[in-house]
Amino acid sequence: MRFDKFTAKLQSAIAEAQSLAVGRGHNQLDPAHLLLALLDTKDTGIKALIEKAEGNPSRLRDGWCSSWITYPRGQFDGEVQPSRDFIKLFNLTDREAQKRGDQFIASELVLLAALEMNSAITKLLKDGGLTVNLLKPPLIACVAVLPSTMPTPKISAKRSINTPWILPSARWMASSTR
Repeated sequence: MRFDKFTAKLQSAIAEAQSLAVGRGHNQLDPAHLLLALLDTKDTGIKALIEKAEGNPSRLRDGWCSSWITYPRGQFDGEVQPSRDFIKLFNLTDREAQKRGDQFIASELVLLAALEMNSAITKLLKDGGLTVNLLKPPLIACVAVLPSTMPTPKISAKRSINTPWILPSARWMASSTR
């Protein structure tokens, strides 16, 4: 998967998800880290999308956070790797974007892909009131108002004030499917 195909908001959420994993001493980056980062980031619109789809953002947040109680903890060595489910989530999100003919992969499609994963994160989403059928109408309305091409910032080793810091271990996305 090519990291440069992600919108700037999704790139920023991935960086925040990695920070969440580090802060909790998790060696693996899971879909719950990303979905929580998307929910807590004000400018992604994910919370509003969930509400329009009759979901409960607070319940989802509580479910994602409580899922970490049973999260396996090894000795945190400072390295965070994506889990199989995290990679699967992005492969499904990429496929959904391709089916729609989207040039870029938007954060809103991550929710739809997570509902189609048939995993623990799918169960948490459904427990929070989301289903594919409830999510699609507001998602279509949301994506319909977005421009067809959404510029994304270039990722570099240099940090600027306006560009989120992406840790080097996030580079797996750029090379994992080549």
